Amino acid sequence: MVVTAKRQRLSADEAKARILEAAEVQLIEGGPRHVRVQALARSLGITDAAIYHHFGTRDELLSSLLRFGGRRLRAEVRRVLQSWDGSTFDLAPMVDEILEVLDDRGYARLAVWLWMTGRESRGKGFFEDFVDVLGAARERHARIHGWACPSEAETRRRTALFAAVLFGEPILGDAARRSVPLPTGKAATGEYRQWLVTTLRTMMLAPE
Repeated sequence: MVVTAKRQRLSADEAKARILEAAEVQLIEGGPRHVRVQALARSLGITDAAIYHHFGTRDELLSSLLRFGGRRLRAEVRRVLQSWDGSTFDLAPMVDEILEVLDDRGYARLAVWLWMTGRESRGKGFFEDFVDVLGAARERHARIHGWACPSEAETRRRTALFAAVLFGEPILGDAARRSVPLPTGKAATGEYRQWLVTTLRTMMLAPE
């Protein structure tokens, strides 16, 4: 007598997470255009209807995927921030984590794709934790150098610039470097990003 194991039924949250993880694989492989419900269902061994049941439309699936990546990135940013001691302001690990998600995993392209189709991100305050750490670092730096106490508004503006630069790098980085011209390619991009980290750190800690 052959006993067949009973198939475990996933909760709605578990099913959605499994779908989003598979969608992320497609995003990494081919960008937003590559994330297709039919191909996704086939890769998971489920029906198209099962995906539509959880997400309603492909656009909502893509929006959910962007939020899925955003939660991952926010957790990584917090992990890096928690690893800093009171005197550390080493941006390199944070920049590496951010670009791994935005560039290597394709989330910057996905965000632009959704923006171009009229879908706006619902996320707010993504870099709020970073604002607090940067503010403390700027205050320490100002005390050491005898500068005026930095303002919170300026700290937020510099954080916004930091976010804009890192978001734009995966989208326009190569094109911007070719326009100068600067070398492109993997090695040249790595060297440029090291320079970028140093330059951003200098800008963020500079006096107002």
